[in-house]
Amino acid sequence: TINTTGNFSYGIELQGSNFTNISSNTINTTGNLSYGLSTLNSARNNLTQNTVSTKGTSGDTYGINITTSPNSLLQSNTIKTGTTGTGANNYGIYLAGSNESNITGNTINTSGTGSNRGIYFNNSNSATVTSNTINTSGTSTTNDIIFSSSNTGNATGNTINTRGTATNYGIFL
Repeated sequence: TINTTGNFSYGIELQGSNFTNISSNTINTTGNLSYGLSTLNSARNNLTQNTVSTKGTSGDTYGINITTSPNSLLQSNTIKTGTTGTGANNYGIYLAGSNESNITGNTINTSGTGSNRGIYFNNSNSATVTSNTINTSGTSTTNDIIFSSSNTGNATGNTINTRGTATNYGIFL
């Protein structure tokens, strides 16, 4: 079990690491800008069967953050993100500049006072999103699977539930 608390709190972070397997960990992070699992400039990593919980106070929270890390496999993870402060966003899985990633069989729950996003792709092309269960709720915009500036994504067989006080989307392209 990994527990971290404080500003810029990271459970596990990979930087410049390729072909790494991160599996069967329990990760709890709390604080302003909280990251459960994070990869940066790392390719072909497998993140599987992890239990990740992030709690924020005023900054964004990320269950799993994948940045410029192509060909990532995220499978069978259980992710819970939430904030208690104002204006913070919650991301179950966030991918930026990470092409050809496969996100399969994850359970994602996000809630809080900001926008709550189950899976968010930013400039991440050719992603496969299959058989995930995603629940989002909150007091601001609530979204589930978002493809922003991302091409040729494939989302099939996912179960999506949104409950927010503002605009709610299951899949937003």
